[in-house]
Amino acid sequence: MKKLNKMFLICLTLAVLTGTVFSTSVFAAAPYVKSDTPSKITIHQGNSYTFKLTVVDSDTTPVFTAGNSTIIEIYTCKKSGNTYYIRVVPMGFAGESTGLYSTIKDQKPQLQCVMAVATTYLVNEPYD
Repeated sequence: MKKLNKMFLICLTLAVLTGTVFSTSVFAAAPYVKSDTPSKITIHQGNSYTFKLTVVDSDTTPVFTAGNSTIIEIYTCKKSGNTYYIRVVPMGFAGESTGLYSTIKDQKPQLQCVMAVATTYLVNEPYD
């Protein structure tokens, strides 16, 4: 009986250890890009917006694209380590919107933010 209990404990211990090793290797986190602006924003015509985008768990250089490149243009301003500063300029018409996407090698594009174009407002309107 003691041998059977001891054997059971050894098997159980091996199963737990094997399962732990297996689960950490199989479920390792995939690299991703983290944005400082993870929602929808509106950019007025004639203005620009700069995103801070950080690659997590990878040294891979991501590719940044617009869902519709006729609505916004993307410029890389600066790279510091795994952090990229991307400036977007609205080129489309008021009311149009598109997404900013990042793609890491061997992964599908990841939506970072949806951007809408707003009209430019006159600051100094004449009074009647």
